[in-house]
Amino acid sequence: MYKMRWSICLVILLMYTPVLGEFYRYVDKSGNVKFTDDLKQVPVEYLPKVKTYIESRGILVERADVSAAEKGGTTSDSTAELDQIKARLNQKKTERSTLENEGALARKLINALQILLADSRTARENLGTELVNLRKALDDRYTAAVQSDAVRKAIVSELVSLRTQMTELSGTLKAIQTVKKEQDKALADLQLDLTAQQEAVARLKSDRDNMKTELSSVRKQLREQQTTLSDSKKVRENLSTESMNLRKALEDQRLTDARFKTAQETLASKLASTRKQISSFQTAMEAYQKASRLPLRREAKTGRVLVESPDEQTAKAAETEKVILAPLSSAKSLVPDGFSRQTPNFEGIDDFVRSWARAWEGKDVEAYLSHYSGIFRPTSGISLTMWIKQRQKRISKPAFITIGIRTIKKQMTDGSHARVRFSQTYQSDIYTDQVVKTFDLHWMKNRWEIVRETIR
Repeated sequence: MYKMRWSICLVILLMYTPVLGEFYRYVDKSGNVKFTDDLKQVPVEYLPKVKTYIESRGILVERADVSAAEKGGTTSDSTAELDQIKARLNQKKTERSTLENEGALARKLINALQILLADSRTARENLGTELVNLRKALDDRYTAAVQSDAVRKAIVSELVSLRTQMTELSGTLKAIQTVKKEQDKALADLQLDLTAQQEAVARLKSDRDNMKTELSSVRKQLREQQTTLSDSKKVRENLSTESMNLRKALEDQRLTDARFKTAQETLASKLASTRKQISSFQTAMEAYQKASRLPLRREAKTGRVLVESPDEQTAKAAETEKVILAPLSSAKSLVPDGFSRQTPNFEGIDDFVRSWARAWEGKDVEAYLSHYSGIFRPTSGISLTMWIKQRQKRISKPAFITIGIRTIKKQMTDGSHARVRFSQTYQSDIYTDQVVKTFDLHWMKNRWEIVRETIR
């Protein structure tokens, strides 16, 4: 806008500015016509023949020079020249009046240009202020963009951490679901055993009732025979025989009652153990559900969403693992005790391996299984319940077992896990073998437990 105003003013000023100048014309010896605006550049020999021209408003007007010879001429020539001079004077006056008008117009234009220049300065100062404000706004926006980018990176990092935690929780949930399936299967087996025991108890009750009826009948017959054949020796012998049979029947009845009582106690013990396992599993599921809710909190100053520190998450994961992943072998039940914070006994790994071998060699199934963790998974692909039954059968079947342990190599894999490799020789009355075995151990409850076993 301001550039356009300046351009219009300059064009108007150029249009109304008069252009005046004198040009000199002469012809040299060669006949060439030459023009110059400086009389000093005209050679002396050509001065008498020089013609003068005046340029005004784009028009060339010839002005004749009055020489000395012409001044001495005729009166008519002088009159003509006088007329010409008057005409020229009038023309000069006219040009002077035109120049004065054009000068007044030029002064007005200059005043207008000065006003425009002042306005342009004010506008320039305003533009400078606006430019400073704009630069400041751009700097603020850039700073805000940098801060928002840092916040976005922090949020992305937190989302990646949350996804990793969700993946770990999903794996734990799958392990819990697998354990639940195995417990459901074990519960079904216990229910079948309970049904069989109840049927056996019912049969024992029926047998006892039948024997009581037979005993009453025998007693009745005995009384009748005693009344009828009191004097007969044969009757006495028969009575003696029947009495012996009766005593034998009574003894059998006592044995039957004892077996029935033992069966009832065994059944009550299994029912109590089953209820305890179900209650422990429910407690473990509730603990897992509480632990699976990740606590998020928002920082008051920055408004950032914060996740609990890795130490807090590790502590909560340990508290969840102690309840959910307790040993499930037949020798142990789910006990929601806390993990010990004691430093793992690295030097005790050798004694742990030899204790495991002694339990196997002594055919002590319960002590042997107590060396394995509740999260142990057989590498053969079978379930933990089937593996326990298989080990019970293979340990109990041989008449004797001899286990040799040599070349124990151990190392810590992290703060609570270790790996031990050794050479094992097995000998029994039905089988002999030699393998290299590797245990992955987990320090829990102040003792080592086997979580994985591989054979090469």
